[in-house]
Amino acid sequence: MTTSSSLVLHSGGDQKTGKPDPRVTERGAEYRAYLQSPRWQKLRRAVMLRAKGKCEICFRADGSDAAHLCYDRMFNERLTDLLWVCRACHCELDEFAESAT
Repeated sequence: MTTSSSLVLHSGGDQKTGKPDPRVTERGAEYRAYLQSPRWQKLRRAVMLRAKGKCEICFRADGSDAAHLCYDRMFNERLTDLLWVCRACHCELDEFAESAT
């Protein structure tokens, strides 16, 4: 489920020293800028409409986030790479991704 790209987004740096990894910082800045782009906003809206606003994991809560299932096509995602999720499920998804690395 995760790739090395997801590590770049979710880890803050060297776990032994606690020092930030410059690659993480650069990639994270690029990702944060991408989340503001018209392309991402269009994808996010399409994912939300597909889900009719409901979380595609728990089906109980209203969704609020477009979450990546994988980061293989980062910056060039397909709709099938994304899920519309509530905050709680998004956090669990991210925790699962980090524990799998």
